[in-house]
Amino acid sequence: MEAAEDRFPNGVASGDPWPDRVVLWTRVPSEEPVELTWRVGPDPELRGGTSSGRVTADPEAGGVARVDATGLHPGRSYFYRFETDGALSPVGRTRTLPEGPTEHLRFAVFSCSKYAAGYFNALGRIADRDDIDFVLCLGDYIYEYGNQDRGLGAEIGRAFEPDHRCAKLEDYRTRYAQARRDPEMRRMHARHPIIAIPDDHEVADNRWRAGAKKHDDGRQGDWESRWEAGMRAWMEWLPARLPRSGDPRHLYRSFHLGDLADLILLDSRTNRDRQAEPPETERPERTLLGRRQLEWYGDQLMRSRASWRLVANQVMVSQVESDLLPDEVEDPLAEISVIGGHHTVSPDHWDGYPGERERVLRAIRKMGITDTVFLAGDVHSAWACDLKFDAHDAEDDSVAVEFVTTSATSENLDDHTGWGYRTRSPEIEHQIVEENPHIHWCELDSHGYLLVDVTADRVQSDWYFVDTVHRPSEGIRFAESFAVRRGEHRLRRVGEPVGPIPEPAHV
Repeated sequence: MEAAEDRFPNGVASGDPWPDRVVLWTRVPSEEPVELTWRVGPDPELRGGTSSGRVTADPEAGGVARVDATGLHPGRSYFYRFETDGALSPVGRTRTLPEGPTEHLRFAVFSCSKYAAGYFNALGRIADRDDIDFVLCLGDYIYEYGNQDRGLGAEIGRAFEPDHRCAKLEDYRTRYAQARRDPEMRRMHARHPIIAIPDDHEVADNRWRAGAKKHDDGRQGDWESRWEAGMRAWMEWLPARLPRSGDPRHLYRSFHLGDLADLILLDSRTNRDRQAEPPETERPERTLLGRRQLEWYGDQLMRSRASWRLVANQVMVSQVESDLLPDEVEDPLAEISVIGGHHTVSPDHWDGYPGERERVLRAIRKMGITDTVFLAGDVHSAWACDLKFDAHDAEDDSVAVEFVTTSATSENLDDHTGWGYRTRSPEIEHQIVEENPHIHWCELDSHGYLLVDVTADRVQSDWYFVDTVHRPSEGIRFAESFAVRRGEHRLRRVGEPVGPIPEPAHV
């Protein structure tokens, strides 16, 4: 029998779970269509089977095969496998979402998994967990950069394929294939379903509706062709339920987590106006979401009857002001989009679209919704914040809270400055918190993931950091924990994780 790694070099994955179905994914590289049989059931040996069928791995889609496996039961774990010509794929594990009364839910959040910046140790530690319902990826699953751009790359055995910046469909496909050969990335996908949204680097750095900061028509061709190539590759390689409208700009969607929470997944990248500097940023009509998505967001809030609304998007919502920070950290903090140049606000985050942020927060207050949690990534650092209309007005009550995950591998402040890990960054973090009273905590140096634990009474987030990304390692530590209680819409430090750190589980 042909070895699984030969026939299925990128393993298996599942995603976009619903109570009765989940998207199953695999890839069989071939110049001709390949017919596959798939099976899903509650038994890891797949002796019985709940659902099965046939699907084609299409060379026009890069050899990808996906199927929406239906007929499943809510809140249960399942196992699945593909087969072709006697070759068996690895067995994957997935889980459906709950339906109706739900007491508890737990999931992991990651972003910014730059292959050339380091090893995917954080994803391996997510794979070790048996206590999560799904994984939420908030973007920058791959990076379009070439080996001429910043990164350790070849120094640590992680040079990009292809060598140059991605611009064509085959470039992006090759980059995804490289990431999905990584054993920890493959293991995470094989053990947990994923819910994902692309950020900018799936196409090009700091992209907006009609271009990107570093896009050059002369070198990478016209923007629309490049955008279509990047988004087509993302839709091929991520096990997401594709937009029913057929419009690749319609990526926002929601998931009902029983009666406990509604996960409202916003796309703050695809429909935005171009990034700008003050005073243009203050123009109230500037949009990050686009009119249609903003209306959809308001409708989701109005319709929600769950205990919590979890609003996830790619970029940080909270205000960050830093007029008093040393000049030497201005460029490094701007590089990870914490601030902008000359100590201005970041033009790439919600700080660059304050009118839109006010509309999003005002919808919460107008509807009298108190239990809303925002989740974000992109800044290669960890944050716990209250969300206010005026962050520096002590009399202004917070509207919601925000938890921000650090990067899985992408460079943080200490990487950009060149000073030692946890040497000077703590003083910068202290100053940021002192100047921004709505920010309870930030950590600018570490890589890892966020664990979100939801009950009817509170939402708690625990930050976990790996010991290194420069070599494969199982080292992991709990860093910090904050929670918001029902009806309070402000954060409290907890200081203890919801459970013990799991032991490495190599399967």
